[in-house]
Amino acid sequence: MQEIITKAGTLLEALPYIQRFRSQTFVVKYGGSFMDSPDAAIRNSVARDIVFLEAAGINPVVVHGGGKAITRAMEAAGLKANFIQGQRVTDEATAFTGAEFGAFIRAETAKWSKVVKASGARAD
Repeated sequence: MQEIITKAGTLLEALPYIQRFRSQTFVVKYGGSFMDSPDAAIRNSVARDIVFLEAAGINPVVVHGGGKAITRAMEAAGLKANFIQGQRVTDEATAFTGAEFGAFIRAETAKWSKVVKASGARAD
């Protein structure tokens, strides 16, 4: 019973924000470190939160961060990622071709789509 009361309190606290941002678009960056988390419960919790935003009339758009996955793809291709002040430096040797980048994005999107769909949301 206490859990239900706590959830109701949270919803009442959120109500003014839900009303204010209804029909607005929220961009959610889902970073590579988070996507790689071994804790499926955390990933599923974020997916449920995104589903809740949609149910509340907010339009969430999820943007993939993917930095760690890009570094892994580069390493698999025998390339070394170069960073200056925390920013990846892409030169001609490390730039993805359009086809390579498209394949990478499709593979990463497929992983995330499974989590989102399992939570009951659309993953278009």
